[in-house]
Amino acid sequence: MRILHLNPTFYPSTRDGGPSESLLLLARGLLAAGVDLEIVTTNGDGPRNSDVPLGMTTAYEGIPVRYFNRFPKLGFAPSPSLLRHLGRIARDVELVHVHALFNFPSTAGAALLRALGRPYVLSPRGMCEPWALAHRSWKKWPYWRAIERRNVTGARALHATSNEEAAHLRALVPGQDVFVVPNAVELPSAPPNVERAAKRIVFLGRLHPVKGLDILIRAMSLLAQRHPEVELVLAGPDHHGELARVEAIAASLSPRPNVRWVGEVHGDAKARFLAGATALALTSHSESFGRTVVEALAYGTPVVVSKACPWAIVAERGAGFWVDNEPRAVADALARILEAPSGGRTMRLAARTLANDYDVDRIGRAMLDEYRRVLAAP
Repeated sequence: MRILHLNPTFYPSTRDGGPSESLLLLARGLLAAGVDLEIVTTNGDGPRNSDVPLGMTTAYEGIPVRYFNRFPKLGFAPSPSLLRHLGRIARDVELVHVHALFNFPSTAGAALLRALGRPYVLSPRGMCEPWALAHRSWKKWPYWRAIERRNVTGARALHATSNEEAAHLRALVPGQDVFVVPNAVELPSAPPNVERAAKRIVFLGRLHPVKGLDILIRAMSLLAQRHPEVELVLAGPDHHGELARVEAIAASLSPRPNVRWVGEVHGDAKARFLAGATALALTSHSESFGRTVVEALAYGTPVVVSKACPWAIVAERGAGFWVDNEPRAVADALARILEAPSGGRTMRLAARTLANDYDVDRIGRAMLDEYRRVLAAP
């Protein structure tokens, strides 16, 4: 089976956060399952373009990738050369997997595939979640009605990464085929040799209003009333000035929470960051998946996740708490982890067990099964 993946940007660009990592790991799983694939993308990287070979197949960590020039340098990732290439090869592949919405490669690419009568699967990557559509709705809804709705309804099927995202998609486009395959996470062969802190809460991800850091900062102030030594460590890029807002909120609270930002962490530093934490908190206002949750679980780190994220299973499996997204509920859940008997050993074991459900090879096989089902359907 030959599959083409269409994404607006890809590594070495890291500006777009989770989608590139999710696609990288999905591609690894599909390659292991025997799929012949290539990622087609632009060289966009925020305000600049990456220095990568253009128009030819190259490789990123063993994944075949073909980059095309983004011009002009806009977040919409316009690339006429990418679209011309897609038109040339669309009939040579069995299926195109389109990732994300509200960008040139996916918007123009899906329209071209429909015009050519070629099948495609679409992964909205959280962009059809209620919060996401409501954010800057004055421009998103007209764009949705005029353009993107046809791209969504014209897909052979829609890929959701959680049951909650699938329910939102079915409500948005009734009658559309929607299937669920979670994102994969690369599980560590063994946790790094690092001492786990007694009272360190961590957040990992881009600093952005959707991440609900305003909720988390207020929760940390409430938690500090019971545990004055507790600290919150934030890791991730700050491309939107969110750190300044977070610091202003912290300064206005009493007691002032102990918060520090360590910038981006990758590789071994990221592993040590997660493995050394008491708990990870994700208080997002909207998430279609939330990959950092599984990454923390893989290192045996319990999690507290808001109910705006699709993680009821962490509570069901005893690996953490799934709570209302308000400061008191978050603070109480974090306190229960800090005060857990035997240092939370039972929760840590449950966390590692749950993380195994998101193994790269397992997710690759699940996606291949869905590709086969979709292509065999009338």
